[in-house]
Amino acid sequence: MATAFVTVCQHKMAIYTPVFLPFLFLFLLRVLC
Repeated sequence: MATAFVTVCQHKMAIYTPVFLPFLFLFLLRVLC
């Protein structure tokens, strides 16, 4: 059960990471600069 949950989480991360990376990058730029 735990392994299936981890697999689903990794799959969702693989989908959402490219979407959130630009926002994270802009957020870091705004904080640092």
